[in-house]
Amino acid sequence: SLGIGPEGTVYATTKDDEIYWLDRREMEWKPATGKARQIAVGPGGAPWAVTAEKQLMASGISLTERAAKTETARVAETKQNPTPPVLTIVAPAPSQTKPLSYQTLAGDLKFQDIGIGGNGAVFGVGGDGGLYCFSNPDTRFILASPGKNQRITVTPGGALWVVSTNGTASRFENRQWMSVPEFSGKDIASGPDGQIWASGIDGQSYRYNTATARFAIVAVTRADKAFKARRVAGGNADILW
Repeated sequence: SLGIGPEGTVYATTKDDEIYWLDRREMEWKPATGKARQIAVGPGGAPWAVTAEKQLMASGISLTERAAKTETARVAETKQNPTPPVLTIVAPAPSQTKPLSYQTLAGDLKFQDIGIGGNGAVFGVGGDGGLYCFSNPDTRFILASPGKNQRITVTPGGALWVVSTNGTASRFENRQWMSVPEFSGKDIASGPDGQIWASGIDGQSYRYNTATARFAIVAVTRADKAFKARRVAGGNADILW
């Protein structure tokens, strides 16, 4: 699978569940720690992952961010004289693998897919096909809507799109699910710029046209070799992965 964060951070998983990140300076894929089947990238380049066993691995960066903000606010409100800070710099050991930290969430929930909005909202598709929302105060996922979903994406503003087990693509708008007619898909993705992309059961890549409320095929004008799309990820400036 592919995941692109709001700042353009790109992660990918391989058929062997290895995790790689794209070094844009060298335009080279480099390994990262961990194993995953699905991956999504949130603000700050923090990846969340779903393992082959459908276990959700939350980004350690995301989970500690709220605690850090809370502590910062507490310190700011403190009227006592601050303690002089001590700066410690620890040089990491040389490594060719990017270190990532994950935290396994408590509970028996299994997941198929994960999606993160540019606003940090995290949603997942459970093993039962239901839609789950991550609660920051409770540090756990809460059932938001039962269903038969298999793929999910979250727009920069936190709007939800899903693909059901029968290939129907739907978006949540005005407090209701609205399906997109004349389309049957395998995957769906929102780019950092808000554009919606999808892969169809025919192996074609599609982009959502807001004017017609339909998916339109993305014409391939040039490619190194013929391909059929299984997973998609959207970047900025009309870039499709």
